[in-house]
Amino acid sequence: MCIASHSLVNIVLNAFVRLIRLPNLLLLLGSLVGAYYLLTTNCTISLRMLACWISAVVFTAAGGYVINDCADVAIDRINKPHRPLPNGTINLRQAQVTAIILFSSGWMCSLVHVKLTLLTTASTLLLIAYAFRLKCTPLVGNLTVAVLSAASLGSLALLCEQADEALYELMLFAGLTHFLREQIKCLEDVKGDGITKCCTFPVVVGIASAKKVALATTCLIVLACLLVSWLKEDAMFILWMLLSALFSTFAWRLHRAVSPTDFAQLATAMKWLMLAGIVVVLAGASGLFDSIILNTKWFASWEDENSKKLAFLILACIARYVQKMPIFSA
Repeated sequence: MCIASHSLVNIVLNAFVRLIRLPNLLLLLGSLVGAYYLLTTNCTISLRMLACWISAVVFTAAGGYVINDCADVAIDRINKPHRPLPNGTINLRQAQVTAIILFSSGWMCSLVHVKLTLLTTASTLLLIAYAFRLKCTPLVGNLTVAVLSAASLGSLALLCEQADEALYELMLFAGLTHFLREQIKCLEDVKGDGITKCCTFPVVVGIASAKKVALATTCLIVLACLLVSWLKEDAMFILWMLLSALFSTFAWRLHRAVSPTDFAQLATAMKWLMLAGIVVVLAGASGLFDSIILNTKWFASWEDENSKKLAFLILACIARYVQKMPIFSA
């Protein structure tokens, strides 16, 4: 009896971990901590303020995940029957109570700063609107998630008087990549969305046209990475070039994707690319990568433009083989 009860508790706890999407929250937590310590200048907020800011953002994001699942029960029964709500591990009322607790916790943590409170309130309302209305509005729902993801990092600028320009690079990267990933998730879920009359972009214009917009977004990210890499005057341009090569490979895989499984794999790959982008920005801010590369003999003459040209050539060759990596298999 005790063993059965223990097993049941583990199942329920695992379901709640999946409900709040713990890996995504850990990635967000790491991004916030890294942004504070590496992307701010002379920021003197107290440890209490820092903890409340991070908690407000993370709790609000977790609440958004849960309320989205509450609104998507019918769709997930078709697209993702393994999720905690469709498979019955957690019932709808339990999920709704969880969302209320998470949103309330985030809002209470935000009370330490007026601007943070206003942003948290607006984010909560937008997340609820997204779950029950905006998600089924072509592209608007995707843009909403993109703006909220950028705002979660931008909230740091509300607390600190000075922030490094890399913070705005990270915000732009987060916004664009979330916009792309949301488009891919819509392509993955087109069957269930169509049956339940959820008018996402692929449902309205068709998969082929929606893929073209997703490809255009990917190309925009590639161009943005290339631009940043060219503007960098230190060794960081190598990492930005590598990031553009990864997204170029991603675009090629996206072009070939046809089935929900293909799009699901691409959505997973996007998580790794988002993590890679965060690491690139934070590595640039720390100066660690720059110091390692510049101390190597091969890059001794860094100011020589031929160094960049050679690195561009090498990264182009790397891109040819990166497409065979498992995370990009579609």
